[in-house]
Amino acid sequence: MKKETTTHVSWGHELKLACTRRWKEKLAALVLAFFFWNMLKQQIHPTSKKQQEFIEQHGLKEQSGL
Repeated sequence: MKKETTTHVSWGHELKLACTRRWKEKLAALVLAFFFWNMLKQQIHPTSKKQQEFIEQHGLKEQSGL
C-alpha cells in the first residue's frame, strides 16, 4: 500500500506561481485587453475635439448650443 504524501504550500507561494507562470502570454493578454477597452471607450465617448470637428463640419453649431 502506497502512502500518499501531501505538501502544504502557502497560498502566497501559489499566488506567486500563478502570476509568474506563463507570464509572457498574460502580459500580451493584458496589452490586448487594454487596446480593446480603449477602442470601445473611444467609440462610446468620442473625444471633444472630434465632436467639435463634426459639429463644425456639418453646420450644427446653432442646434448644439455651443
